[in-house]
Amino acid sequence: MKLSIAPRLRTAILVALSIGIFIASWLFRFNDPGGSFAGLTDDHFFYVVRGWQILFGDIPVRDFVDHGAPLYYYIAAAVQMLFGRGTMSELAFSTTMLSVSAVITFLVATRASGSIIAGLAACLLHVWLGPRFYNYPKVLVYALAIPLLWRYADRPSAQLRVWLAVLTVVGFLFRHDHGVFVAIATAVLMLSLSELPLKERLRHFVIYGAIALALVTPYFVFIQMNGGVVSYFRQASAWAERDRAREPIVWPGLFDNPDGESDAAKAGSLVAQVRDNGAAWVYYTEILLPFFALFILAASRDGFRPEWPHAREKLAMVAVLGAVLDAGFLRSPLEARLADPSVPLVILVAWMLVALPRLLRDRPARDARNDNHGDR
Repeated sequence: MKLSIAPRLRTAILVALSIGIFIASWLFRFNDPGGSFAGLTDDHFFYVVRGWQILFGDIPVRDFVDHGAPLYYYIAAAVQMLFGRGTMSELAFSTTMLSVSAVITFLVATRASGSIIAGLAACLLHVWLGPRFYNYPKVLVYALAIPLLWRYADRPSAQLRVWLAVLTVVGFLFRHDHGVFVAIATAVLMLSLSELPLKERLRHFVIYGAIALALVTPYFVFIQMNGGVVSYFRQASAWAERDRAREPIVWPGLFDNPDGESDAAKAGSLVAQVRDNGAAWVYYTEILLPFFALFILAASRDGFRPEWPHAREKLAMVAVLGAVLDAGFLRSPLEARLADPSVPLVILVAWMLVALPRLLRDRPARDARNDNHGDR
């Protein structure tokens, strides 16, 4: 028998849990920032210092090298103007953005699974992974993109196309690859809506792309007037290549901790070995999770969520996005990167907490029906 909750009571529970998650996440992150200087890590200053330059009249590209994150710099400058100079305002703002992302992730994971408990478990996993403060766009952009894409799947409209294009451009201005990744997710969803003719699906995506291009054109014009678009992207690509070469992808061993094993691990304890190599286990789990989710989706016509419209298309888009973010974000040092693709991944975890029991429960019934048909 399925336990149901009255809609008003369910809404009240979600609101209460959302407030609790925000407060708990904010206090947890703000009181234990972990950074080496004023709670911030060295990479955080790579972005924040450019925001401080804007306060003195500099403009990205024209006055200092921009590696593709102009919106981040302007937000950093706005934080300093609105909430006070120094690192405290930046720390508080980043903590708030991460906490907002945690709340949205909880609500989206709950929607994907249909279970408040599964959504809460996914949110706790997301917070536990601990996105770094300066990486708040890596979680916020996708926490906003996924529910917007789901809403579009339920009701394709010109207005939602515009909002998707706006979010794509916002992601692009936060960091250029965010715009690319959101565009890939949008393409996957739009082109997979089988209830629409292929020609209509292509038309939706072309219009979306045209709107996004129109929105980002003024930025390209500014770049062209200050050194040229080709030179800009050549420099940004060279910088990204040097950054990847400095910290390449390393395939860690599951039972070989380079930092040294604990005494329990040396004594042969499997639990201790897994604990000491936790980053490696999480890394491979994150890589395999989207493909495992696609495999489970292939076993169902409704994504094991018959009451949720377009469940397969929505979840398949999340799985593809998770795989793309894994490829784009995961590299050394793993401890600092594991949280970066976490939003789509924990949503898949929440869904699988519900889907896998249904798969195991429904399979014997399907086998029995097939046997009965065979007897006839």
